[in-house]
Amino acid sequence: MLMLRSSPGGMAICQSWVERMQQEMVSIARLPAGMLQWWSNDQTFFNEVVHRATLMHTLKDPMPEGRTAAAEYMRGSMRTPARRAALASALEVLQALRQASRDSADRKQYRAVRGVLVKRIKRGGAAVPVSIATFPFLHFASGHTYFTQSLQDRGAPGVHDGSNRLEHGGFTPVAVHTTFQFGDTAEFAWGKRSRLREKLLWKVDAPHYFAFTGDYSPGKGATEEGYGGFIQLTGVEELNANLERELAPLIRPEASHAIKLEGMKSFLEASLAASGDVFRAMDRGSPNYHLIMDSYQRRLVHDALALGQATRRKVIMPKLWCWVDRYWNNIEGGRFPGVSAQQHPLPFHCPFDHLFDLDKWVHSDAPMREYSFLENALVTNAQRNDSVWLRVAGARDYTGGGVDSNARELVLQPGDNYAKVAAGLAAKEWQTAYVLKVDARSLAGLCEDIGTPAQNEQFNKVMHTVLGIAEQVRFCDAKVNPRYNGRQDDYRNPINCTWGFHRPPKMGAEGACLPSLQANRDLRNGEIKRDWKVGSREAWSTRDRAGYLYRNYM
Repeated sequence: MLMLRSSPGGMAICQSWVERMQQEMVSIARLPAGMLQWWSNDQTFFNEVVHRATLMHTLKDPMPEGRTAAAEYMRGSMRTPARRAALASALEVLQALRQASRDSADRKQYRAVRGVLVKRIKRGGAAVPVSIATFPFLHFASGHTYFTQSLQDRGAPGVHDGSNRLEHGGFTPVAVHTTFQFGDTAEFAWGKRSRLREKLLWKVDAPHYFAFTGDYSPGKGATEEGYGGFIQLTGVEELNANLERELAPLIRPEASHAIKLEGMKSFLEASLAASGDVFRAMDRGSPNYHLIMDSYQRRLVHDALALGQATRRKVIMPKLWCWVDRYWNNIEGGRFPGVSAQQHPLPFHCPFDHLFDLDKWVHSDAPMREYSFLENALVTNAQRNDSVWLRVAGARDYTGGGVDSNARELVLQPGDNYAKVAAGLAAKEWQTAYVLKVDARSLAGLCEDIGTPAQNEQFNKVMHTVLGIAEQVRFCDAKVNPRYNGRQDDYRNPINCTWGFHRPPKMGAEGACLPSLQANRDLRNGEIKRDWKVGSREAWSTRDRAGYLYRNYM
């Protein structure tokens, strides 16, 4: 997000920016048509123009003469008495904060102020002065602070700017930038759209996106023809919050849900040898902990999609959790570098594209909607209330306990398969309900079987694309990279990283359906054995490496 004033300095920046992009277009024209240069974008060249300008002064200059010169320049650039008065007031506040004692709240606030830079940019034989400042990131939010850290929703804890924001809860920023997402391709900005939909900020969906049936197509080659209504998977947040209480002790090899390990031989060996109680022995900020914890919600998403296939319904995703952040370089304590635990608690609600490859979903027979779908203003109250709760007898569901006595409930037995859900809805003539709701515990009590081997096989083919792409997401932990030199291609000192995610077991692979909640629970929570193939720089736990299906993500 940029705001450029119609000043000589603003014009000089714009002209230099345009010229640098024009220069790059000449270079790109010499490359093969299919070769995408990730650095060839307007943001890269804006940064280049700004950083090449010569720094003159700053309002936070350690030397008094530097601060004075910057302030004088700012006064000279104010065109109205009102602006000059506002600047004078701001400078007085800044000076008072600077003079505060070192450990005071005011001093912390001073350190948080970005200040103003005064630079000179060359234009021909002249050096044009220009002042540059950043917007306050809480109110002009980046994709990371808003969609990942949820700083604004949580009242911005750990941000020292003198406000009492926490006393009043969260707040709405002025603008949001959809940076730091992982779902876009050259075809379309899938990741940006997904994140904006989740936050109810995408306002251009047509009515057929919300219709019981419609001609909405999520992506080229995909259709929702033959699907009617929705399935809402609930209770996943509650399940995630209670995993330790329900599963401990959980004895696992630490790398049991990693697809690939890469780096130094010593790192591979240590990772494969580590084993123990996940909740007692593992670092809560490690990628392997994240992969193990995610496997439980991933399997529920997988099963909800299977139920959607059996009932021909579109799946409303749950609010997903991540146990570490996603970043294309080293993470520190499970977080983006420099972000404190207060500013980003773990685990956290994370966007869909942190865990799944949107490009595969929108081109596959896996119709789904964002977790906030039913909160959208284009879904009517009549549609929200046109629901059926799916229960499994004996399941201690996390959600739905407050359903009124008139609510429709379809009760099945433990071990019933998904075909029986479809049959049950038909028997009660409830197939036209707008939304079928099912809690995570009831879903886990059903048999992972759509109905026939042929249906299971067809579903598995779709899941091979949607969830089974090897080498999908890389996580690198600073804790296991103490000698990392910043070069990811240094063969003599490679960066140590873990890759995820493994797909859940194939539909129908577990054998006969078990008519017992406990038996089903034990089956689902059993350890999955991995057959590791170890090389000098890589170790693989899968042969699912269909190169035509995956891109390398960082």
